[in-house]
Amino acid sequence: MKQRISRRDFLKTTAFASLAIGNLALNDNLIWSINNRSRNNETITENAVQYNETRFSACTICVQFCPIKVRIPSDKSMPIIVEHNPAPGAEKYFAACGRPRVLFEMPNHPDRIRTPLIREGGRGDGKFRSTTWDEALDYVAENLKKYIDKPEQIAVFAHEGYEAGLIKEFFKGVIGTPNITDHADTCMAGNAQGKRFLFGTPIGPGGLYSDCLNACLIVLMGRDPISGMVSTPWAKSLSAGKGARIIAFDIKRPRIADLADEYILVAPGTDLAVVLAFMNVIINENLYNSNFLITYTNAPMLIYTDTMEPVKLSDHPIYSGKKTYLVYDRKDGKYKFKTDALDPQLEYSGEYEGRPVKTVFTLLKESVEKYTPKWAEEISGVPEEKIKEVARLLAAYAPQAFIPHGYKGARYRNEGMFYRVAGIVNALIGSYGAKGGIVWPRKASIPSPLTIMNVKTVKPSAKSIVEYWQKEGYPLALDGTASMLFIKSILEEKPYPIKAGIIYNQNLVSHIQGSSKAEEALKKLEFSVMFDVMWNETAPFVDVILPLPFFFEYTPPTLVQAAQTNIAQISLPMKVLDPPSGVDVRTPGQILYELARRLKPEVADSLKIIAENPEIIQRNQAEKLKIDFDELKTRGVVALYTEPLYKVPIPFATVTGEIELINIDMLSKFKDQLNKPSVVNPLPCWVPPYYMEDGKLGDDEFVAVDTFSPFITPNAFIRDSNLISQTMKWERMDGVYINYNRGVKLGLKDGDYVIIESLETGAKIRAKVYLSNEVHPHAITGIHGLNPGSYERGDVKFTYMTKTGINTNLLAPFKIVEYEGRAAQCDLKVRVRREVA
Repeated sequence: MKQRISRRDFLKTTAFASLAIGNLALNDNLIWSINNRSRNNETITENAVQYNETRFSACTICVQFCPIKVRIPSDKSMPIIVEHNPAPGAEKYFAACGRPRVLFEMPNHPDRIRTPLIREGGRGDGKFRSTTWDEALDYVAENLKKYIDKPEQIAVFAHEGYEAGLIKEFFKGVIGTPNITDHADTCMAGNAQGKRFLFGTPIGPGGLYSDCLNACLIVLMGRDPISGMVSTPWAKSLSAGKGARIIAFDIKRPRIADLADEYILVAPGTDLAVVLAFMNVIINENLYNSNFLITYTNAPMLIYTDTMEPVKLSDHPIYSGKKTYLVYDRKDGKYKFKTDALDPQLEYSGEYEGRPVKTVFTLLKESVEKYTPKWAEEISGVPEEKIKEVARLLAAYAPQAFIPHGYKGARYRNEGMFYRVAGIVNALIGSYGAKGGIVWPRKASIPSPLTIMNVKTVKPSAKSIVEYWQKEGYPLALDGTASMLFIKSILEEKPYPIKAGIIYNQNLVSHIQGSSKAEEALKKLEFSVMFDVMWNETAPFVDVILPLPFFFEYTPPTLVQAAQTNIAQISLPMKVLDPPSGVDVRTPGQILYELARRLKPEVADSLKIIAENPEIIQRNQAEKLKIDFDELKTRGVVALYTEPLYKVPIPFATVTGEIELINIDMLSKFKDQLNKPSVVNPLPCWVPPYYMEDGKLGDDEFVAVDTFSPFITPNAFIRDSNLISQTMKWERMDGVYINYNRGVKLGLKDGDYVIIESLETGAKIRAKVYLSNEVHPHAITGIHGLNPGSYERGDVKFTYMTKTGINTNLLAPFKIVEYEGRAAQCDLKVRVRREVA
């Protein structure tokens, strides 16, 4: 092993690490340099400006709500300075990234939407006229009234921002539509689906916590955490930790490679093959944690192998609504319910009442028998011996070892199975609940504003779009996170016509896999309205745009919780600055109140407070959480706990209440998928990505894979920051990367422009290319969302955004993963050719 310095020293002394915690690449000197402030021909530095006031907020650039503090200059023409604001006790767990440090650009950004707008000309032309708020709100209400008696015809797309939850509650509980969605089906849905098989309910990225602080080994698969939206909690916990060994698998050299002991290139969409081989090694070499498996999982459960169903279930004597099950007690060689057995046997085959039975563990062992490290090498390109080594290291360092819970899970068809098998590996080595393993974060439940205000709500009477599709090919579709199924419903008018769309802080056209279908759906709607702060790819297709303030320009009617915290960090968002002169915006609360006055006057009075005095709601929420609100105002943030939950919090939502290595409910539902390469096969299995189904890649063919960057948030306003766009160019993130040797064979060199064409749809984008030996030969990869394609049109502009990167959604077919109802945005082949001048 190479000589290593301490992680703490390394993170403190390298530019890479400083970037990760947001204090170097986007530091104050650079901000002042770009801002180019001068007076009387003398450059003004930060030291020459008095910052005499500090206010608190929580950043909404991504969905994490990191607590921040903003230093405000006495001279209001000077830039604000944004810093992290950790709760006392949270410093070792959490830090805000560098993105909010560019907020000084945003109030007067040329692409800001400054007044309400009404479409002129055809949908898609991107032509709008300015109007007053009264006219805009009257126009929106007049159109929505057409559907007030059939509110299910209104579809609501809402994801980011303080009030995304409030928007959803308003349109569901006040207006009455059951059709509310965010865009997580194009983000983390595969991850959540994988955990559903283990824990009985979908678990998103914030539902489990990777305890890097106390880990000894971290095997990164499916993401590079230092490059993601939530890069800084990882960087902070790694810097404060005890120096875990890090092994990273990726399609390219990940940014965390500067920290990792090694990184290993893996073919796109083949992480599943590697973790199946990990299972094979751990089970066959007896490296698993027997005690953990017997105590916390259903590994010893007996299954009839002729019908593949549990031998016998009985009401659990301790956990209400849960079942105990028959096991083989090797203490006395008898069959007993697990709750009565002294020593349940893990690996067992026999007969019960004349029928063949095997334990869940035995069935798992048999299911991965063929998935040897050699087999995985042929699929993934990862050497057989390396797979064996990493599997053995996981077991050796356990339980302070893990494959992290992960984040994005919508790149490939097989990601649900990948995250399920990775979770099984963590269970096999006993990582769950252990200090230094995968543990449960402590969260607070913040009462909703509608609950605080005692707003009279209704229950939607119609069945939802998701309920329909759950019976029509997508039984695992997630309620509230089905934007692609919503598009499908609009286009096919199933289960009924959708006629109006509400789009709140969600760039629908850019984030839907198969953007042309999102465009088609928006054109098909009778009416649509968008709430947002800046132009985006969706704007050309809507009828009305209602401009919002930036999150730091108003006080919202809610407290917020940092999404990736593990100790319930509660922040108080406050107004930092007023919107500049000439910007006529309204808060989401003000807009909802005005819509209620026009559509549901009987509830309008109870909503008035969100428009006029949102701090009252914040104070009430604080009281419910037993937080001293006045003290919170002086600090901006508080942590309700000091550490995550270091135990396995049984019972879970499974039939048995345990971690189910073979999910009993899924076994019943999807028994017909056994022995098939299916995403819902109840047993772990290899599921090839779509792109592998029609043979090998041609000489000019690649798999298009988008990645994340610590600089931007996909599809959000921060992409259009001048400073960040310049930084992306300096960092050579303004294009796509392909393998050096393959690029040379195509006659390419660094900085050339290429045309990337989808083999399935024929869609094309133009991109700048860089060549690197640190990219897997099958992949062409770049930062997601940095190419608007043809959607810069009419009044819609992206003045500073890098436009020579990639957005796989513009290229990909509109394809929804079977059973799961989610995207597979990077599971496509493209052809690459040099642009001819």
